[in-house]
Amino acid sequence: MCRNLNKAEKQIVELSAGLDDVDKQVAVLREKLNKSTKEAAEVEFHLNKAQETITAAESLVKKLEGEYQRWSQQDY
Repeated sequence: MCRNLNKAEKQIVELSAGLDDVDKQVAVLREKLNKSTKEAAEVEFHLNKAQETITAAESLVKKLEGEYQRWSQQDY
């Protein structure tokens, strides 16, 4: 009976150590997820800003094109 108790205690220690390893891995993965989520949010923010800049540039080009055509048609 003592032998079974010792064996069970040894298994508990081994399982506890294994659980600690799993907890450490989970912590590392959570940190990576947090970092990746933050990076994704930053990329999305910069992408939205770039899209706004492109939209503004396209609008300006269209307006300038219209002005160029108007100037080209004027008699001097």
